[in-house]
Amino acid sequence: MRRRSLLMRKVLVKNDAPTGDVLLDEALKHIKETDPPETLQSWIDYLSGETWNPLKLRYQLRNVRERLAKNLVEKGVLTTEKQNFLLFDMTTHPLTDSSTKTKLVKKVQDAVLSK
Repeated sequence: MRRRSLLMRKVLVKNDAPTGDVLLDEALKHIKETDPPETLQSWIDYLSGETWNPLKLRYQLRNVRERLAKNLVEKGVLTTEKQNFLLFDMTTHPLTDSSTKTKLVKKVQDAVLSK
């Protein structure tokens, strides 16, 4: 029997207790209230703002990239830099320490690939 891809599996909420993180709690609320359950890939698209489906716009987290960047700057993981590209000012958020990224990638790989 062939197993479905992780991205195609339905997401169900087992514990709806608040996490203490505003973005995570907002995402959890959306996932919990959705019937029938959506796939992991669908939730990634909806919550990141990468979907153009007008029926699913209510699931999008408002200003998610800016909110995540602000949170990571406050925690010292990222810094904020202003750069000028031709006539446009851009805000970038480089890592303060590249070892943080390495640790995060390792942690995600261990969680996803372990049995």
